[in-house]
Amino acid sequence: MAIEIKMPKLGQTTDDVRIVRWLIGPGDAVKKGDPICEVETDKTTMELESFASGTVVSLIAGAGDTVLAGEVIATLGGRDEKAGDPPARAAETLRREEPERAAGRSSPRASPMVQRLAEKRGIDIARVRGTGPGGIVTLKDLDAPGGPAGDGSYEDAASEEGLLSEQQRRVAQIVTLSKSRVPHYYLHATVYCEGLLRARGEVEKRVPRAVSIDAFFVRALGVALTRHPRLNASFSESKLAIRRTVGISVAVAVGEDLFTPVIQRPDVKSIVEIDGELRALVDRAKAHGLRGEDLADGSFTLSNLGMFPIDSFEAIINPPQIGTLAVGTVKNIVAVEDGAAIRVRPACVVTASYDHRAVNGAQGAAFLAEIKSIIETELGGL
Repeated sequence: MAIEIKMPKLGQTTDDVRIVRWLIGPGDAVKKGDPICEVETDKTTMELESFASGTVVSLIAGAGDTVLAGEVIATLGGRDEKAGDPPARAAETLRREEPERAAGRSSPRASPMVQRLAEKRGIDIARVRGTGPGGIVTLKDLDAPGGPAGDGSYEDAASEEGLLSEQQRRVAQIVTLSKSRVPHYYLHATVYCEGLLRARGEVEKRVPRAVSIDAFFVRALGVALTRHPRLNASFSESKLAIRRTVGISVAVAVGEDLFTPVIQRPDVKSIVEIDGELRALVDRAKAHGLRGEDLADGSFTLSNLGMFPIDSFEAIINPPQIGTLAVGTVKNIVAVEDGAAIRVRPACVVTASYDHRAVNGAQGAAFLAEIKSIIETELGGL
């Protein structure tokens, strides 16, 4: 009996997933957990693992196809079951494409990068003969002597400088959507960091490594969201959906790319546990090995630029989340105490970005005050 492999829900803002390439073919033996294809979501490109073991009977969706979460993309059978005829969707695609190829009407396929480079150079990609697998147009084809028309009208090896990576394009789409549709507002607070730095030093006595300040803010956000559950939510189509558990997305820059892996349930984890998970997620991001579950189910985002001389900044909300916390650098400031006493204290400016459709000013201010209080007075218990 055939086993259906369905596309899981991988994106946060859309159910659309594009299959980049298959890593298996009909007749191949697959074990549960084996990577079967590379997919592109609204967040990143990743390998999709098989949820079952068996022999590949058919691939229903092809490379380059965009499918919805829950749609069947492949079927598996027992060891003795052989690959059969392509199922309905694949067969229909073949029937549709074959006459087009015969008539010379279909455009050669190309990766998004090649398509963008062709557009930048003013090349009609339909006139280029692809030499890649299945007639795919490659970068080398664009650089062929004489150009696609054979008339010498194109320059050789034009620079790719300025082209965005796939991840940059996804982030660009998300932030454009957010800033154009989400009514942002911002609240700022100065947070004194003596307690944070003291607690960090105590933790580092117990572990053989430097501990990230991010771990403390992830924990503080997790605790604050349990106390203000209305902000632990997503907003879409005029509806506010309150989440049962907390997930903190952490902005991680890898070269020119930006990822937001998620720490789940930081409200019940220690600083050492959170820091260890952060390190593992950053390592996977650097190796381009983030999994779908690493990026899913975030309810609030943390963005920290404190490693740079940035006093404060306002971050863009990561929809469908309703808030982001931006953390500036920790530095010594002159503080005026009660009774007009003056002393120098380490502090940082934190800025909360809120979706005004879901969070009013008083709610946003109370949540930011909660975070400030946790960082300044409760770190001994974290």
